[in-house]
Amino acid sequence: MEGSSKSVVGGCWYRYNRCAPNLIITFRYSHMKVVCFSDTHQRHRLVNVPDGDILIVAGDFCLDGVHPEAASFANWLKDLPHKHKVVIAGNHDHIFQQDRQLAEGEFGEGVHYLLDRTVEIEGLSIYGAPWTPPYNNTDSFIKERGEEIRQHWDLIPDDTDILITHGPPYGVLDANAEGILCGCMDLFDAALRVRPQLHVFGHIHPGHGTHNFSDGKRTTIFANVAIVGGNKMVVENEPTVIYL
Repeated sequence: MEGSSKSVVGGCWYRYNRCAPNLIITFRYSHMKVVCFSDTHQRHRLVNVPDGDILIVAGDFCLDGVHPEAASFANWLKDLPHKHKVVIAGNHDHIFQQDRQLAEGEFGEGVHYLLDRTVEIEGLSIYGAPWTPPYNNTDSFIKERGEEIRQHWDLIPDDTDILITHGPPYGVLDANAEGILCGCMDLFDAALRVRPQLHVFGHIHPGHGTHNFSDGKRTTIFANVAIVGGNKMVVENEPTVIYL
């Protein structure tokens, strides 16, 4: 295929299309189309979301974090055609920490909101958690680096197939606009322990993209799926599509 490259990943043929950088395909055993995005910051109605089997939202769909913003996003999400929808909160989604019952109730049936828990979908074990190290003083779902945040990552089951966190692991698609690595080292250690097929996150907008880590036996696709770019609240990226 013109404009693409191919290599073997985890026993499957993997193709990265330079003409469609948000598309990752594992050919040999592919059967599940996973569509991922995060960090829309109330620009969700400007995003063209492709259909798929599973839709993953990795947080920060709010901007100021108030209830009407959560309701707006939830109403838009209901109209999307995906059979399965999985959502976690992010550091801007304050209402989900202030009044979880009120906020989560906006989603209704058909949406799995994950807070330190797992959902099984089509044979895939999906775990979600919103926690990030301190970034801004007004953020929600913040835990200090070290033991405080590590206790959450220790809850991630070893058999997790898809891991969803709002923030990135340290050193993986986590550089901010100044080039400072902002990810969580304890999350990186947890990802190495679990080795999910896919780790979806956002939070650090300039880190958008994918990275594949393989030890020759197992491969993990890391995907920063932030929609807005840089420090600007402007839609610059499309949802990321991954076939598992």
